[in-house]
Amino acid sequence: FLIAEGYSDSASLAACGTSRGGFCALHFAATEPRIRVVTAISPVTNLLALREFKGVKPRLVQDLNVANLAQKLATRPLWLSIGDKDQRVSTADCTNTARQLKGAALRRQAGKQATPVEMVIAPVDGHRAIPGAYRLAAQFIQQQMVRDKKLHNQSP
Repeated sequence: FLIAEGYSDSASLAACGTSRGGFCALHFAATEPRIRVVTAISPVTNLLALREFKGVKPRLVQDLNVANLAQKLATRPLWLSIGDKDQRVSTADCTNTARQLKGAALRRQAGKQATPVEMVIAPVDGHRAIPGAYRLAAQFIQQQMVRDKKLHNQSP
């Protein structure tokens, strides 16, 4: 609707989200090729890290882990942030997922400049955004959109 009405440019779409919204943004980008950049603030990357999923059999949700999206997201600039002590969504799970996303981007872009995958970890108690997270995410999106336009405007 926003594209059809002229509010959004289909060549400059980003997906962003915090916590479960970050999980959704990453999954959405993996299925929607028009999404050019993704930012996720304190994202859920492994549903089993959430207390709501305690007792759920891993086989029922393991396919939904964000790390499984690595190949589908390998061409998209990604920016993730998380607090160093986030027990709600697991700093360790988020960090491991970021490594897998970065690895997929590097493998996919062999011989070329790899698509940026950035992870920011900062000291924060609990499950909350790191200081300046939304500003940093917006800056990343803006930088990547400028980079994307430059790449598409270059002559072969």
